[in-house]
Amino acid sequence: MMGDHERTGSAADGRAGGPRRLVVFADPRQAAPAVLLPALVSAVDCRTDIVFAGLLLSRPPLRWLERSANHAERSLQRLLGTGRFDAAARTLAGDVLASVRQRRLPIVVVPNGDPNDESVVALVRDSFAAQIGLNLYCMRRFKPTLIECLDQCVNYHNGRLPQMRGIRASNWSIYAGESQSGFTFHRMDAQWDSGAILLEDEVPVHERDTAGDLEVRKATSAAARLPLLLDAMLRGDAGRPQMGSPSYHSAAKLNDIRRVPDPSLLTAAEWQRRIRAFARIEARLERGWVGLTGLSAAPAGSGLGFYTTDRQWLRVMSIDFRPTWMARFGGHWN
Repeated sequence: MMGDHERTGSAADGRAGGPRRLVVFADPRQAAPAVLLPALVSAVDCRTDIVFAGLLLSRPPLRWLERSANHAERSLQRLLGTGRFDAAARTLAGDVLASVRQRRLPIVVVPNGDPNDESVVALVRDSFAAQIGLNLYCMRRFKPTLIECLDQCVNYHNGRLPQMRGIRASNWSIYAGESQSGFTFHRMDAQWDSGAILLEDEVPVHERDTAGDLEVRKATSAAARLPLLLDAMLRGDAGRPQMGSPSYHSAAKLNDIRRVPDPSLLTAAEWQRRIRAFARIEARLERGWVGLTGLSAAPAGSGLGFYTTDRQWLRVMSIDFRPTWMARFGGHWN
């Protein structure tokens, strides 16, 4: 654990009706927390009715691997002709935790990335004496033992609810061809993304957007709503129930659409749609399984490529080989 409890107030203050004590769960390797964490610190600094109890990280921050970890996203943006690197990678290149460290707030990396670990629950309940929690991309389901040790716990979700429950909502928005893509702050319960909604909004999806673009745009918009969210949390707003037909995007569903055993079964348009939405598609070519990050229409038989089901030849423009050293050192390519 790094830092101390300076500026966080005391546990006794919270129990005696003083400022409410906030614990934040976050993944510092994701783009959204890189935007939201500094904004949250600033929003809390402006108030006297809430103080930080601590920050719990699902993974330690990475620095030297970040450029490689975002290779597929940047490659996709170059192929789309945007002429710019991934905005999320640029955000991550800075010190995500700088504003937290400057205030000497306690920072803990949770064991095995699991916030439900008994030691974490005890830390939140006893040492931090936290009353409210905010989750920024800790990708584990919170169990009742953790949720119930807080008066309330709120999650930032990068999609509309209940239509975009599960993972990779920004990717699925692009794949669905949506003109607007949403984000939601909702109360947490023991299910995935099913709690009552406190705040929600949408951002536009531009023609050449990738998921990284959307993540940063959503997080920037969500950051501006943090003062309103804190108001809702402090007054104990129950939120409104989710309305409409739910749709859940699981890891298995993502794997199914990103792994193509026979590339000739998809149309050229579907191939380009998947590459744009998910940045990297694993396909079985003559040379075996490869991670495709760029395809281009080309004369038949030119270069490494394949025929689509509508008899167009797509030439492979870029490949992500996923070096084993990245996995060994904890790098993430997806």
